[in-house]
Amino acid sequence: MTPSSCAHAALRLIALAAVGLSVGCDRAAPDDVPADNVSVNVASPAPSTAPDSREPAGDPGTAATIPTPYLGTWDRDASACAAPFSEMRLVIDSARLRFYESVAEVQRVTPVAAGGGIDVAAVVSGEGMTNETTYRLARGAGDVLTVTVDDVRTPRVRCG
Repeated sequence: MTPSSCAHAALRLIALAAVGLSVGCDRAAPDDVPADNVSVNVASPAPSTAPDSREPAGDPGTAATIPTPYLGTWDRDASACAAPFSEMRLVIDSARLRFYESVAEVQRVTPVAAGGGIDVAAVVSGEGMTNETTYRLARGAGDVLTVTVDDVRTPRVRCG
């Protein structure tokens, strides 16, 4: 298809869409309202007074995003990283942790003074359930990330 025929086809689609949108517009306005005096009132949503759950809770040591050194794809070992699928794979971006069958939406990130690392408070959804969990993420020697939940430590290596 040449560029001019693509443009012609696009114009035909736009014309068809305009005709389709105007199909229901043949209805007359009510008799008591002149056609040139029709108005629509659209209510604006009231501003929310609830705090944004992604905002820090007032403590200068907290944030709502995961720092760069923790971002990326992590897995059991190099061979698991090379596989197209792994139950141990963890993908971390600044706002969430994605596990095999669940996603943890970050609510708060707090640096850990003793031993380093960060605590990530998150709302976890998966397998039909939602709960709140705190993950401790700690970087080790090389590209090793240890994730601790309820005193269970799971080391992973960075993929790629």
